Amino acid sequence: MEHLIEPRTSELTAVLSRLKKLGTQNRRFKQIGAVALILLGSVFLMGQASPPRTVEANEFVLKDANGRIRGKWSMNGDSVLFTLLDSKGVIRVLLAQDGLLDQAALHLRAANGNQRVTFEVDSKGSPALFLQSPDSNLVYLGQEESGTATLRLFGTDGKVLWKAP
Repeated sequence: MEHLIEPRTSELTAVLSRLKKLGTQNRRFKQIGAVALILLGSVFLMGQASPPRTVEANEFVLKDANGRIRGKWSMNGDSVLFTLLDSKGVIRVLLAQDGLLDQAALHLRAANGNQRVTFEVDSKGSPALFLQSPDSNLVYLGQEESGTATLRLFGTDGKVLWKAP
């Protein structure tokens, strides 16, 4: 009778050993499957359409460390405006493109907000430069309707003091 028990014990041991080995292999396959599924999911999520890199707005505001507005990029009707302000909130630089008149201009202003320098291009493409002193004397360098270059000096009363040609 001992003879019959021995082979069954060795067979049982062999079966248990195989089951243990299969359990280990099964666990490894599950782990590998889980990792593969995570990687596949990650690739899928990364493969989604990336968000657009365009930012759309009607106005951008730049503030300093104290929360004061120091710059704006905005729309005003059909016009595009880019303004830079000093620490007191006075507009010192204004870059504008007028959509209605089809003009572009760069305005530089004094600390009191008064216009001092203007570079302008009108709808016909004619350039102009305006220089204004604090006492309201004005220098104009630009083009006549005919395309001829002109230089004009204006007095404080707005009358032409000198003109060429």
